[in-house]
Amino acid sequence: MFYPVFFDTANNINKLNKFNPNAKYQCFLLDKNNKVVFVGNPTYSYAIWQLYKKTIDSTVIQ
Repeated sequence: MFYPVFFDTANNINKLNKFNPNAKYQCFLLDKNNKVVFVGNPTYSYAIWQLYKKTIDSTVIQ
């Protein structure tokens, strides 16, 4: 399965939105319409990783 990942090396998104400086909250899961459905970095927490997987699995099935 392919899931696109985007890296903003110029920090343009942060300049526009002024995100939380804590890396735990700088990861976003987007839906097919580019709407944020989940905020949190799954590399910091197994529980958040499980929520990401559950959200992705439920979205793919629909």
